[in-house]
This record gives sequence, C-alpha cells and structure tokens, in this order.
Amino acid sequence: MPEVDGRSPVALALARFRSQRSARVGLGVIIGFALLGIYAPFIASETAWVWWDDAGLRFPVLAELFNRLRYGERYDLFFNMLALAVPPVAVVAVVLRKRIAPARIVRWGLALTTLVWIAFQIPILPPQGEGTAWRAVWTNRPLATDTWGGYQQIDRLRSEGVASAARRRDLLRTSDGERVRVLFKTTRPVASDGSAIIDGSAPDAAARATFVVVRPDGQPRAEPRYLPPDQLEAVVPRLTLFPPVVHDYDTPYSGTVLVTPFTKNEQTGQRFWLGADASGQDIFARMLFGARISLTIGVVATVIAMSIGIFIGAVSGFFGGWIDIVLQRIVEIMMCFPSFLLILVIVAMVGRDIMVIIIVSGFTGWAGTARLVRGEFLSQSSREYVLACRAMGLPRWRIMFKHILPNALTPLFIAAAFSVAGMILAESGLSFLGLVDSRTPSWGLVLSGGRQNPEYWHIIYAPGLAIFALVSALNLVGNALREAFDPKGAA
Repeated sequence: MPEVDGRSPVALALARFRSQRSARVGLGVIIGFALLGIYAPFIASETAWVWWDDAGLRFPVLAELFNRLRYGERYDLFFNMLALAVPPVAVVAVVLRKRIAPARIVRWGLALTTLVWIAFQIPILPPQGEGTAWRAVWTNRPLATDTWGGYQQIDRLRSEGVASAARRRDLLRTSDGERVRVLFKTTRPVASDGSAIIDGSAPDAAARATFVVVRPDGQPRAEPRYLPPDQLEAVVPRLTLFPPVVHDYDTPYSGTVLVTPFTKNEQTGQRFWLGADASGQDIFARMLFGARISLTIGVVATVIAMSIGIFIGAVSGFFGGWIDIVLQRIVEIMMCFPSFLLILVIVAMVGRDIMVIIIVSGFTGWAGTARLVRGEFLSQSSREYVLACRAMGLPRWRIMFKHILPNALTPLFIAAAFSVAGMILAESGLSFLGLVDSRTPSWGLVLSGGRQNPEYWHIIYAPGLAIFALVSALNLVGNALREAFDPKGAA
C-alpha cells in the first residue's frame, strides 16, 4: 500500500479513528464492561481474596477459579484465565512498547491464553490412585463451602455465628479442636456417603433435631459427621480480605426477595448494591457475571458468522459463474428469514444452553457478511496484482485468502462491530422471553424479572441501562470506524 508521511493508509485511518471522541468513549465503555466481566469473581463473591489463620496464608479466590463445581461453563474458565493473564500482558506491553508493538503482544497473550484454555480441559494430570482416571486441570473439586462432593446444598447454615463462618468459606472447629468444613445442616438423616436424603432417623438423636453435617478439612471424600451446632465454633483468622460485594451471583438469600438497592442482608451483614430479584439473588453480582454471557455470545457468534460469510462470499466473488449464482440464491434465502425469529424457533426446538444460542446465532447471521465480501472480491479480482498472481501460477486459495482478503478486511471490521451489538441484543431478547437456561445470570433474564414486577424499578433499569450502554458503545465504535476508513472523510 502507498504511504503518506511514512504511514500506510490503514495507520492513517486508525489515527483518525483514535482522534474521534465517540470512538474513545465507545472503546472505554466496552473495555469497562470487559474488565467487569473478567474480574467478576474478585468483585462479587463470598470467596475471600486472602485468608490467614493458624494453617497458613491462602488465597481462596484463586483456588476456585479453575474449579468446575464453582465455575462450570467454558466461557467462565476463559474469563478466569483472562483475569490472570491481563496484568502480565499489560506489564510486558508497557515495558517492551518501544521494541514490540503493544497490539502484537496482546495478540500473543490472547493466543497463549486460548491454548492454555484448551489444555486445561484435556485430561493431562496423572491418576491420583489405583482405579482413577487421568484428570483435567479444570475439573470438579470439593468446594470450600457448605456443599460437598458436587451435591446441591441442602440448607445454608444460618444461626449463631456458624452461618457467618459458612458464608465466608471459613473453617470450623469441633469441641475437641478438629478442623472441619460445613457440608449442610439437616433435620433429616443423610446417607453415610453424603449422597442423598434417606428415610429413617438421624444417628444418635431424635429425627427432628438440627444437625450440622461436616467433614474433616482436607479430606473431601471422608465420611460426613453429624454434630449439633453447639459443638462447633468458627476458626478466627489473623487476616481476611473479601471482595467489595460478599454475595454470590447464584445464591438465593432467604428473606431478601425484591429488596431495594442498598438494603442490608441480615444473614450476611452485606448490602445489596442494586437490590435483589424475585429469587433473593444479588442483582449487582448477576449483572457482573451477565457481562460475561453478553460478551461471549456477541464475540463468538460474530466470529462464527464472519468466518462462514467470508468463506462463502470469497468463493462466490472469486469464481463467479454458476457457483456465484447458486451461492447467492442461498444467501438470498437466508436473508428472507427474520434472523431473530429463526434463532427463536431453533433455540426453542433444540435447547436453551448458551452454546446452542452461540452456534445458532453464528450460523444464521452470516448472509450479510457473505454479500459484503462478495462485492469486495468482485472489485478486487480485476486489479493488476490479482492478474499478476494468476500469471505467476499461484494457487487459487492463496490468491483468495492471502492477497485479496487482506485488502477486503476494512469493511468487515465495521460490520463486525455492528454484528456484535446485534448478537447481544438477540441474546437479551431470547433471555427476556425465557428461552435460555434459567440458571444463567443473563441480563435479559434479570430484565424479565423486572417485567414481572414493574413496581420494582431497580430490576428494570439495571439490566436495561447496561444493554443500552454496551450496544450504544459498539455502535459508536462501528460509526467511528466507518468514518475513519472512508477516504472521502480523510480531509
């Protein structure tokens, strides 16, 4: 490409992009939402940052980042890895900015994080004992909480100091000094392996008495024990540091249904910054983790749609003839269907899992990209450099994807920004209609709860403003890119 003042046209366009106030505001909002999603476990969680007692110094929040029982979705694993990768990548980018372009360092860091993310899901750890299988790093581990072995909690411990210890992932001591962790409390008997509630009477006491079921610390498969609450006391640590919001996003707190912002949770002593929903769950915590869902669906679905559209558009524009006719008829058929209604029908038929939504959104949103790429390839195919490549006998795939495609990427960047915004709106609409897993902290689900309880304004405005801000920021960036890469606006 020809250069102006020592800079290529792309560099000049990016400089114009950075000079626009709307672009800076949009990028700032997008980066802000991304950082909130990445560091959600460090902002809103009952898991301590630092815990120091007579057993030593520990960092519980780091220990749970790769625990599949705590964060069971693959996108959660990726965001948790980004939380650890962002600081070193930022430091390296600042230190080596004069030697290596920061954008290249960021790409390397993202690629390395992706490779490690894949590796953590592969069984690479050797068996721990005879009869056990190889394990992945991201696997089920006992939680430092009042659940055990992957079974759902029966009832959170809520009485006389023991509740506070259970809430804080604390250790307890029995009357004889043994360190234990709370599993759950029950007034009904439990199988000796902790797997199920069974009929009969509780061991060594009346069936209706309250028992705290515990296991020895550090022995996740040890047989649970039944102890009355008065035989337990909290371990008093030397130092603890907790997140600003000591509430889990997926925990329904009893007695806090539809409370208003800054209401104090009497069970935990913490306040709900944005109130609680109809299930007693912290809206602020759900908003933080909901940012992960919106960004994941927006980016991944757009990547899938853009990949399909680029391939079909490139083949259609480069080869022409009957191939072009057939492919364009397929594109026109896809464009005849309203994308959102098509996604709604398929998700309703196939399933409500987030991966289903991502795949369906990607495979139904490529038609516009295909037509855009086809037009760019048609205009580029008659250029001199393409004719030279043909004369040199270069393979067609190399001419298409190594020489023509880089010159056709500019409008794709613009389309990608608008596509991410559209995908986020589509996911929010599906969530609002209840066509996603009800356990996910989706912004649309929170907004749907506000629709069912319109008198509680905080449930409506919190997710509504978040969706509006993120989509508006993406549109600002898309408009700024369009103006920056428009040669007529390069005065």
